[in-house]
Amino acid sequence: MDSSGVGLILGRQRCARSLGGTLRIQHAPEQLRRVLRLANIPCTDAGQEE
Repeated sequence: MDSSGVGLILGRQRCARSLGGTLRIQHAPEQLRRVLRLANIPCTDAGQEE
């Protein structure tokens, strides 16, 4: 995923929060997980809850 994909995810997260919702990403690669952790977006794998 390039930076435009990450920007899309961050934009959708902002939109979801403004509407009172949440965004959760599943099965993200470790490199993307680090960015998502900084943005406070939960990231899970199958059968795992954070």
